[in-house]
Amino acid sequence: MATRSKEEILKCLNCPMCLDVLRNATILSCGHSFCRGCLEANDKQHKDLNHIVCPVCRKFTKLDQERVAGLTPNFLAKGLEDILTADVIAQSQEDELSSKLCPLHIRVYRNIYCQPCGEFICIRCYINRHQGHKFKKQEELEKELKTKRDALLEKSTTRNANIEQCLSKAALERDVMNSHLSGLERKVGAAFANKVATLLQHEKELLEKIGNIRNDLANQLESCICRCTNVIGRISNSAQLLTNHASKPSDSDMIKADHLTCADLEDSLKEATDEESTPRVEELRRSVKFAPAGDELLALGCIDVGDNDIETNSSLETGNAMQHIKTSRRKHRRNKRGRKQQVCRNDTGMPETILNSSMSIVRKKAFPLDEGRLFGLAALSNDAVVVGYGNNKRGCDRFTLSGDDIPYLGSEVGDVYDVAFLSGGRTIISRLGYEFFVYNSVSGSSRGMRYACKPSGGCVRVCTDQHDNIYAVNFNPEICIFHGSNPNPQKVVPTGNIRPQHICVTKTGIMITSTGDITPSTVTVFDREGRVGTSIVATHNHEQVYATVDSLDRVLVATVGLYSDVMRLTRYKLLGIELVEEVNFQHLRMPLPIQSNLLWPIGLNSLFYIVSLTPTMVAVATLHHLMFIQLWM
Repeated sequence: MATRSKEEILKCLNCPMCLDVLRNATILSCGHSFCRGCLEANDKQHKDLNHIVCPVCRKFTKLDQERVAGLTPNFLAKGLEDILTADVIAQSQEDELSSKLCPLHIRVYRNIYCQPCGEFICIRCYINRHQGHKFKKQEELEKELKTKRDALLEKSTTRNANIEQCLSKAALERDVMNSHLSGLERKVGAAFANKVATLLQHEKELLEKIGNIRNDLANQLESCICRCTNVIGRISNSAQLLTNHASKPSDSDMIKADHLTCADLEDSLKEATDEESTPRVEELRRSVKFAPAGDELLALGCIDVGDNDIETNSSLETGNAMQHIKTSRRKHRRNKRGRKQQVCRNDTGMPETILNSSMSIVRKKAFPLDEGRLFGLAALSNDAVVVGYGNNKRGCDRFTLSGDDIPYLGSEVGDVYDVAFLSGGRTIISRLGYEFFVYNSVSGSSRGMRYACKPSGGCVRVCTDQHDNIYAVNFNPEICIFHGSNPNPQKVVPTGNIRPQHICVTKTGIMITSTGDITPSTVTVFDREGRVGTSIVATHNHEQVYATVDSLDRVLVATVGLYSDVMRLTRYKLLGIELVEEVNFQHLRMPLPIQSNLLWPIGLNSLFYIVSLTPTMVAVATLHHLMFIQLWM
């Protein structure tokens, strides 16, 4: 059997914790030995224990007041360590000595270096096998190597100094180079910024001129469209009345009514509709062209209006517009400079003529017919909304101002006719009928808590306040207020002869309802005791009004019509339960709902929803469109 070397035996005396040779070997009651220092370091981490746990076998060893210092030293291990260490040292010395002796001629030192053979030999080897070879004594070779080593070290020191000097110069030059080139970059950037500023100014002037031309021509067309739409509406209404009366027995009252209707129809047929506006605008439109500047010029170009100079004025009437067509290009240039000086700017950097109480669509999404109609709209955050699809599609989706479109609740919640939000990630989903459910959007539970209003034949519309009260209306002449897990209303506020379809609430608990398409369409203010405040009524049966409340408790009332693609928006402030008009926004033209073989006219009033995201941003959902609208004030 092969015997173990002394080095292997010495390794068996290593500490299991530090894996080094045992120092001040200390034995535990389980028989395992460790360095005393390792045990003391381990014990510092467990001062609250009256024992120490063996890191090898996990057995306990009791400790007295002296802790590790009171444990028994392992004298046997220490003695073996000393003996084996001495033997290893002696063996190492013997091996070192044997390496200096010639293996062929015992007890004879190898102190001669044979240069051709490249090895150390003894004097006997030289006489027997290396006669005629050049050789050197070990002392001479060591002296030569020392001289050569000292010379190389000196050269290395000098070379390192030269390289460090070169490195320092390179680093300094790099800093100077970067500083110089950075200065050139700044100069290039400044020159570019100046030229860009010049081009941007040119762009603003050109876009301003185009905008002014567009506004003037659009005003002429809008006037024509409005007049034609009104005449068509009156003609259609009168013709429908006469058609309906023709199939009924005549009496004196019906004859009088038909006589008046015929007179109204004759007046409508004779009414002028300014049919020359469209050809006139087409002529003006064809004359407006863009003349680009040459590539060598720092300019974009100019808007060429041919022989006509169109002065823009939003107050121009259609019949007088042609009086403002001038033939002098010189006056055109003066007017252009004058307009540049007159345009005032505010903190947003946009012309006041654009920002003063106007609206603009900043994000629009159209929903094809096969994706169904939009039902319900609620603000999820300052830049996101959630919409439902009624019985056209189960679940609801989240849309953001940046254009993101992701599912919010899946098909397990069923049809969604309206949506609202409570704290803690809970979502209210209204279904067709008199019920609505509260789902936990965070936990992902597919079971909702059920609440119910009185049956009415319609769907429930809901909203919430900051105290997690739920306000529900469903065509009944009342507002139901729910709170907590009680499925029945905590309070019912009667609304008299008003049957609300929509509701929104201020932070102070003031409720604003809308009857939607129930004529006459009405927005009405109520307090929690049922007292009635301001009521805004649509001007005719084809017009509807809807309301929303912003984060400053201001009320926004949108007006839309059956025959129109224009939305009018007015902002009110609340004084108690009375509305005080603050701002009338400029009318906004919006996309009409998508039609599919419809034989009757359709307008924005077909399924209209509006919610406030911020004091300057609202979201609007119509039959097939979702829009984010910026309010400029």
